[in-house]
Amino acid sequence: MTAAAIAPAPLAAAAGPCPDARLVVAAAGVLELRRDGEAPACPRDGVLIRNRRTLVSPGTELACLAGLESSWFPFGSVPGYCAAGEIVAVGAEVQGWSAGTRVLHYGGHRQWQAAVPGRDFLCRLPDGVEWDHAPFARLATIAMTALRQARIELGDDVLVTGLGLVGNLAAQLAALQGAAVTALDPAAERVAFARTCGIDGAIAGTATSGAAAAQAACARRGFSALIEASGRAATLVEALPLLARGAEVMLLGTPRAAFNTDLAAVLRSFHLADRALTLRAAHEWVRPVEDDRFVKHSFARDSRVALAAIASGRLAVAPLITHRIRPEQAPAVYRELAAGGAGIGAVVIGWEGN
Repeated sequence: MTAAAIAPAPLAAAAGPCPDARLVVAAAGVLELRRDGEAPACPRDGVLIRNRRTLVSPGTELACLAGLESSWFPFGSVPGYCAAGEIVAVGAEVQGWSAGTRVLHYGGHRQWQAAVPGRDFLCRLPDGVEWDHAPFARLATIAMTALRQARIELGDDVLVTGLGLVGNLAAQLAALQGAAVTALDPAAERVAFARTCGIDGAIAGTATSGAAAAQAACARRGFSALIEASGRAATLVEALPLLARGAEVMLLGTPRAAFNTDLAAVLRSFHLADRALTLRAAHEWVRPVEDDRFVKHSFARDSRVALAAIASGRLAVAPLITHRIRPEQAPAVYRELAAGGAGIGAVVIGWEGN
């Protein structure tokens, strides 16, 4: 079965309490839908959320499915961290939250989620954000890390390598910040998605095969910033010759596969005065989760910014959605993603009626 052959079922509203339904990574390469037990009890110091939509984050979730993240994701766990739902119950010790509130949270692919405010992240959804679009704010905050760590200014030439969901959103956000964005990805489908989202400088190719087109895009000045979103160490090394003196290299994608190269040559690009590049970590957890008056940027603030941009249409997410599926269709879609996912953009899972 191909991904394109999986037709989304209608997302009908459920009529009353539902048993627990969740996706579980049972073993390497094995994703199961389990329906056992009732919804978790609402904690006295927390809330109970009924998820409406969850969004697949392919890079991290496929790594979890393959067993590459066993240090924090053991088999038997629920994958996913981009979720939007409605609070249906509030614990006796909780203040500031009420039943019926729509929230973005970091829960996994499951029908029910218990969360404790202050320990687990919760963000109210603006009225203008649709259920299908809300979980994208989570990926947007990940992409936003590169912008928060960089010094990208109005008119800068920025190169983005990798146009998966996070790379696409990073390219859009860099453009919103005033940069002239060029983006490279070898997959023609991803380039097409990017152009539909307004990333006109998207080029089908790698940092080597697309070098001439990329250099022409920045008038051969060299790019003042690189946002590496593919997670391939080789891509970062290949892109270094495209950068201007003093450029910033933002490591947004997490490198997982081993890569052998001449490390001394790479380090010279950062050390010698004629290049003087700067490598910056852009892993999401470099900033605090909740608002902090001593720190400008936090997940909470960036989530509000992302949701406002989605609500206004400045951050395009609807064109990315290729699959709206039921939970029982997820194992087949994940198999397609693991096989390369040709033609698959964003996968939204609807949890009503389970």
